[in-house]
Amino acid sequence: PFVNGISDRDLDEKLRRFWIGLDRMVPDAFAHADLGPSDGRVVRSLLRVERSLRQVVPNITLRVDPTLTPDDLVYDAVTTVFQTGKPHFVNHPMMVADHGEAYAAVSCYNSLKIGGGAHTLVRLNLKEAAVRHPGDIEAFLALTLPHFVELTAELAEARVRSLVEQQHFFDTHWLAAEGLISIDRFSAMFGVFGLAEAVNLLMTHDGQDGRYGHDAAANAVSYRIVERVAELVAARPMPYCEGGGGHCYLHSQSGIDLDREVTAGTRVPVGEEPGMLDHILTCAPHHRLFPAGISDVFHVDDTALANPQAVVDIIRGAFHSGMRDFTFNLDSNEFIRITGYLVRKSDLIDIDTKGALHGSDYLAAGSENSYHLTQRAVKRIGCHELSPRPDH
Repeated sequence: PFVNGISDRDLDEKLRRFWIGLDRMVPDAFAHADLGPSDGRVVRSLLRVERSLRQVVPNITLRVDPTLTPDDLVYDAVTTVFQTGKPHFVNHPMMVADHGEAYAAVSCYNSLKIGGGAHTLVRLNLKEAAVRHPGDIEAFLALTLPHFVELTAELAEARVRSLVEQQHFFDTHWLAAEGLISIDRFSAMFGVFGLAEAVNLLMTHDGQDGRYGHDAAANAVSYRIVERVAELVAARPMPYCEGGGGHCYLHSQSGIDLDREVTAGTRVPVGEEPGMLDHILTCAPHHRLFPAGISDVFHVDDTALANPQAVVDIIRGAFHSGMRDFTFNLDSNEFIRITGYLVRKSDLIDIDTKGALHGSDYLAAGSENSYHLTQRAVKRIGCHELSPRPDH
């Protein structure tokens, strides 16, 4: 109702000033906006503004519904990614099934109820669990995983009780006092990472050569591990987590700059990603189990510029295959996708001596040094081309 009677030109000018203001007032790429799933003048205006400004703040997610979101809006968003590296695309019906209509997806793919949130995020390093496991895959699922899931859950419970019972956050903080958040919409996030390394180690323990993302047997092991973790987390009560039905939300943790030689979440390791189709089909079965967010980043080359409708079809197909979130980068773009947020390549140059424009740039520099995210396998978007370019 606030834009009735305003021309598209005036709307673009007003939103452009607002968007510039956000970048100045909130200089952090974790600031986020959700658009869609329905079309509208504000949605289209913001995409035009994004293409003209090309700034990293705010990050954006487009909620996509197969019946509510028209193809030409997804197409418009795809062409915006070519310019700015955003938005993400999220499977709106899957999110609604987990959280109801009042949810938000934010910059590290965290997905939670609006007016709620997560008391804490704990992280289980599946690679380290596999390193400390002396037996076979069956023993890992039966004995080792329950042990480490419970230890992680104990940490989460201690943090939740501290926040609620000792610090009295919900009795004293202005967000609660003003009614902007409510404890009954809160849960906690149970994160996992290092799935790829865990699978590869367990395959070696069993005398098999398969690697995650490239072998059906290895992929099958990955699904069993994640399903087992999801089962254990869903069976472990957690206090003050009514927003998650009394349990933690499972989250595929995108990684931090301190992680070394371990892959974020359930992703295929950087540089080892298979072709687009195999990559989607490998990752999609995991997505239904992660209501608090999961991500896989697809690097594409400039062939996509001539085939934006093909990218629209890929996004639709990925969601039909069961993906929760779809994010792609253009290899030649100035923007780098880190875990879920964006930075400019130029902003990372001489960051140690010249400083940063955004607080998130420092985290990005550490992640790039650890993960070499610019070295993701690059995919072509063309007819009958399913594999990454051989020179990458």
